[in-house]
Amino acid sequence: MRIVALDNSAGMLAKVSVPAVQADAQALPFRDASFDRVMANHVLYHIPDMRRALLELRRIARPGARVVLAANSRATMRPLFALTDEIAAEVGVPMYRTVALRFGLEDLQLVQEVFPTARVEIYEDAFLFPSADPVLAYVASMCVDFGAPDRRAEFLRRLEEEVRGIIEREGVFRVPKRSGCFVAEV
Repeated sequence: MRIVALDNSAGMLAKVSVPAVQADAQALPFRDASFDRVMANHVLYHIPDMRRALLELRRIARPGARVVLAANSRATMRPLFALTDEIAAEVGVPMYRTVALRFGLEDLQLVQEVFPTARVEIYEDAFLFPSADPVLAYVASMCVDFGAPDRRAEFLRRLEEEVRGIIEREGVFRVPKRSGCFVAEV
């Protein structure tokens, strides 16, 4: 069995322990029908032309191959995003909308245009935050233009205040996560 990792980011590839190829998913550097298994793990929303990337994945899959495309639902983490949107409006910060909303489990029709047998397997879960610190670290890591250091500090202070309040009332800040895979046989 031969396993190959592919990413457009050299930094991501530096973390793998299998043969790795740096390339764009819209132009995969493999011969037609090269692989028995193909997986795109939470990547399609980063790609400008998702349909082209899907066609490339189809091209490199052998007849009888299984293709798995991992993604989140656009509803994933909605309580956290609603809270950050509310606080951003309050303190005058234009919130960054994640690229992850460009492609999700709701896009079965797009996937079936290339993989007609595709089905969706959904996994319901939740992040359970017993403290505000990991929430603040996650939100602070997003590509947000806060405009000024004082706005960033105010935004994070207000977020911490709200999350701590939720944890005091409910024991934990629960953020539902809906993820899964499109699975297709070629």
